[in-house]
Amino acid sequence: MTKIFISYRRQDSEAITGRIYDRLVNEFGADNVFQDVENILPGTNFRTYLRDQIANCDVVMVIIGQQWVSIRDAAGNRRLDNSGDFVRIEVENGLNQSKLVIPVLVNGADVPIQSSLPSSMQGLCDLNAATVRHNPDFDRDIGKLIDGIRLQLGGGIKLKTTVPLPDILKILPAPFEWCVIPQGNVKIEYGSWREDRYITSETPSSSFYVPSFAIAKYPITNGQYKAFLNTNDGYIDPQWWDFTGITLHWHKSDTKHVESDFIDDKLPAKNIAWYDAIAFCRWLGHKIRDNKITLPTDRQWQRAAQGDEGFNFPWGNEWNSNNCNNSVTNSSEGVSDVEKYQNGVSPFGVLDMVGNIQEWSLTTSLSRSNLLSDGNSKLLFGGCWKSTNTDSFLSKAEDDKEIYRAPTDDCVGFRIVYSFF
Repeated sequence: MTKIFISYRRQDSEAITGRIYDRLVNEFGADNVFQDVENILPGTNFRTYLRDQIANCDVVMVIIGQQWVSIRDAAGNRRLDNSGDFVRIEVENGLNQSKLVIPVLVNGADVPIQSSLPSSMQGLCDLNAATVRHNPDFDRDIGKLIDGIRLQLGGGIKLKTTVPLPDILKILPAPFEWCVIPQGNVKIEYGSWREDRYITSETPSSSFYVPSFAIAKYPITNGQYKAFLNTNDGYIDPQWWDFTGITLHWHKSDTKHVESDFIDDKLPAKNIAWYDAIAFCRWLGHKIRDNKITLPTDRQWQRAAQGDEGFNFPWGNEWNSNNCNNSVTNSSEGVSDVEKYQNGVSPFGVLDMVGNIQEWSLTTSLSRSNLLSDGNSKLLFGGCWKSTNTDSFLSKAEDDKEIYRAPTDDCVGFRIVYSFF
């Protein structure tokens, strides 16, 4: 049976944490949900006690309210800066023990900024967060959270429910299909930025846990991007461009995106700036009434492309120029139909992850942040139709580009992901 440890601060989120606890007890049983540390016996080593409690759990749920980062003790010191703080110890143990750690945002809180946390807790910012709101949204939000837990741990429990994936074909034309990527690990290899330093071929790779998610089988196509361009609440609507300090101004000056740029509906959309891709995700999320549509992080993209074996290419470890649109196979010198190269499928069923079009990620190259920031570069993946076997895929495909680049780059597009939390 799934066991869940709830980490929270009373001053920050006691009321809604009580509601979350009650619902989890109803789903998983009172013996399987651990909430308070008030019953620690005198003389007990609380570090050891918390470590052992978390070791016996499958999930560490971190409830984050608006004051979670800033709450101070009686002496005026921030609690998170104290290595003996219960919440800090709980989060550190969850991360260090490779538990399924789920940040749960309540009372209007946002994901903490990495720099606001001790280095031992900063891994929390890389994890997809769930949001649980008060009525009338509570039942829907907590139901989705419970479904996500069951999906993530599905190999060890009986699924009572399934997480419904958004029906994108109600909004966008075919071809569109979701590929569910199971939880697992991914290695960050040569050619990657990691913790503000460049990893060279002599630097050991690092392995990271990636929670389950869904990714689009194909890059976003011309036909799908036109649906965004041609509606009055789409591209021209400034509400999709207010996610950073400069995007509204940038959007006003970007007049090159017109329908004639996207004439063949099954070709991948190209000349797409990172700002464009984020605005598209926000618009689509609004249309389906779910805000979990976004670009993939670097880890999500590589997990979807490499599979459990960590292949060099989606189809295996050996380069095959016939499996993708590249400079060797491409006689027309341009992008191709996203359904064309079926032999290039990844272990999880995803197509066109090498060649054809480079794809934006959510990840900033230097900081590895996944926030919607005004940073000057984002990571691109997958190579494009101009690529050869020496500059395709993971070895050199993580090319740093200015986030405002395009609409002059005919090698840059994107695909979307759906996060279960």
